[in-house]
Order: sequence, then structure tokens, then C-alpha cells
Amino acid sequence: MFLTKHPDLKLNIPWYLTQISFLLLPINPLWGMLVICTAIIIIFRLKYRVIISQYINWGFAILGGSLIMTSLFAFDRVSAISGLINFFPYFIIFAGLSQLLYSVSTLEQLARIIYFGSVPITVLGFGQIWWGLQGEIQNILIPGWYLRAMGNPSGRMSSLFYHANFLASFLTIIWVLGLGLIILELRKSNTDKKIFYLSLLLVINSLTFIALILTHSRNGWMTTLVTCLAFAIYLGWRWILLTVAIVSGAIIIAAFGNPPVRDWFRLIVPMFIWARINDQFYPNRDVETLRITLWKFSWHLALKSPWKGWGLGSFKHLYQPQSQIVIGHSHNLTLMLLSEVGIPWTVFFYFLVGWILAKGIILLTKINLDNSEEKLIIFTYLTAFFACILFHVFDVTIFDERVNLISWSILSAIHGLTNNKKRKYFT
Repeated sequence: MFLTKHPDLKLNIPWYLTQISFLLLPINPLWGMLVICTAIIIIFRLKYRVIISQYINWGFAILGGSLIMTSLFAFDRVSAISGLINFFPYFIIFAGLSQLLYSVSTLEQLARIIYFGSVPITVLGFGQIWWGLQGEIQNILIPGWYLRAMGNPSGRMSSLFYHANFLASFLTIIWVLGLGLIILELRKSNTDKKIFYLSLLLVINSLTFIALILTHSRNGWMTTLVTCLAFAIYLGWRWILLTVAIVSGAIIIAAFGNPPVRDWFRLIVPMFIWARINDQFYPNRDVETLRITLWKFSWHLALKSPWKGWGLGSFKHLYQPQSQIVIGHSHNLTLMLLSEVGIPWTVFFYFLVGWILAKGIILLTKINLDNSEEKLIIFTYLTAFFACILFHVFDVTIFDERVNLISWSILSAIHGLTNNKKRKYFT
């Protein structure tokens, strides 16, 4: 059976529900969220005392309370209160999932579920771009299921996501988890079953990589290259380092080099890549839409109200009167938080997340080579979350519940594993 049992039999029901949730999530976010919320309720009933005894959960509870307070005094209260949905529920989900995801076996299974659950999204994306597949379903079973022919924006794969950048963020995580699963499988003994499974993983990751290219997301491309470098350094595969360096160099020269050298490289590098990198596809962009303009305005807002911010979701209401353009956020998570919730709470938020990641890195360095599979799983999860962080330097994708839930589940898995005091190393 594709679904697995939990090491703790008492947690079997929420574990089954969690696996089902992540299978449903990509194609049906509403039902995926409802199922995961059911699992979290059960976990809280079983592990309530443990959850409230952990300082990190108290930290997120304090942060959640502060976000509610800042929303009450926000520039636009309705937007601020509605913006809480992108944060507050995930603090609760984090607390619950960290009690469920505390062993390498559960982390490996979660990665597998998320990975295979992404296949319909990728397939629909190819249909959207290559065959003009489109459709809309609005009912209680599949609410908000919308596929736009040729993607959104047109020519960029977006699949069932609102925008191509959301899909790129999602696929970047899938790509990293896929790399981890592939390398993990390569280290196992050779069997016919292994060869078939490994081939399946390779096919899915190849399709994921192609889909990432078709999103035309420069952020997605950059993050993918960085994760490849991370795995190459971790594994000591110098040939991958050399390959990534050569490919990156060729793209940079083709995009920004001087003739005639630039022209030679443009014969090798596809135009849709170098022209996207140097923004030649959109040469007359309004200054008001440039990221640097958005960042400056967001920083200006942070300085004007450093202690409590302007409230979640306030950026679009403050930027539109000045620019006459509707843009929902500042395209940088840190600047968005600084301007919307204030400097102290932004620092506190990053302190909590940084503390979890620091413990994960410390644990990674302590595991000996005899536990190489366990070490690889931790490294994969850390790399996946750092990919999320890197992506949010140039864009903000927390507004999509699929990307947000997967990101928080990865963080909760890192915390759960490092906080597991029952293991000698792992079970």
C-alpha cells in the first residue's frame, strides 16, 4: 500500500490523514487543507501537553497574538485580518506536525507523498502550454479549479496555480525533494524493484525540471541552480559543480556579455532563457513595476512605522495611490514583514525560524557516516527550506496555501526530528 504506518501506533490515524492531505493538496487545496486540519485536531488531542510544553510553540503563539494586535490597528483592518490566514493557521499546523514528523521514516514518506502528489500538476501544466488545455470547475468537490490555456501570464506555465511564479516556487521544492529521493535510492542495494522505482523518480524529476524552465521564472531557475550546487558540494560531486558553473557562465555571457562573444554564446543558449534573464522580453517595463522600486517603497514604509507596521496586506492600498498600479506585495518577504508587522516582530519571526534551522544544521554535523541515509534526508529537508527562503528574496508565494503548507511542513519536520529525544539517532 502506498500509505505507510506511523512508528507510534497512536498516531496512525492522523498520519494517514496527513498523507492523504498532501496527495489531495496540489489538485484540490480546499479538501487538502480540511484533511490536514482534521489530522492536527487529533494530534492536539493526543499530544496537547507535549505541544504546550515546547518553548518554540509558545514563541509562535506570542507571534500569532502580536499579528492579531497589529491587525486591529492596521491601515486597512479588513485586509490585515484576512491576511492572518497566511500565518496564524500555519503556526498551529507547525505545532501539530512537529509531533508527527520526528523520525527519518516519516520524513522520507512525506517527501515521497509530496513528490508523487505533484505529478498531476506537472502533467496539466504541459497540457496547458503544449496543447492549449483549459477548463474551469466550480463546485463543492473541486472549488476554484481553473486551468488557463497557455498559462498565466500567457506563455508561462502556471498549471492550476494563479501565477507562474507560484508554480515555480512549488516545483522548486518538488525538485529538491526529488533529488534527495533519487540519491537515497541510488545508495540502496540493486533489485528489480529499485531499478523501476529509480527510473520513475528520474522521469518525474526530469519532467519537473522541464516544467520549471517553462514557468519562465528567473527566480525559479536561479534557486534550482543553487540547490544543484548545494547537493554537489554535499556529495562531493565536482563534475556537477563544473557543469553548473559552465552553464551559469554561458547564460550570463549570453544575457549580459559584449559582442561578438555574446553572439557566439547566443547560438548555444536558447533565446527564451537569455532574453528572459536580461528582461529583453519586456523592454519597456514601467519603473513602478520594478522590484527595486517596490523594495524602496516597502523599506520607506518600514521606516515610517517601525514598531507596529502598517498591517498585513496594506502594501497594495498604500502603493496604488502613488503609482496608479495595483501590486499586491513588495516581492520580498522580509521587506513585506518589516513594513506590514513592524521591525521587532519580523526579527522575532526570523529568530524562531533561524533557531529551528540552526538546530537542524547542528544535528546534520553530528551524524556520523554510518547514518548516511538519515543525514541525506535531513540535508534534503534543510535544502528544500533554504530554497523556500531564497525564492522569497525576489517574490512572495505564501499567498498560495499549497506552497505555504508544504513549506511549513518541511520546517515542522526539521523541528520534529531535532526535538526527538526518544531516538538514539533515528527510528
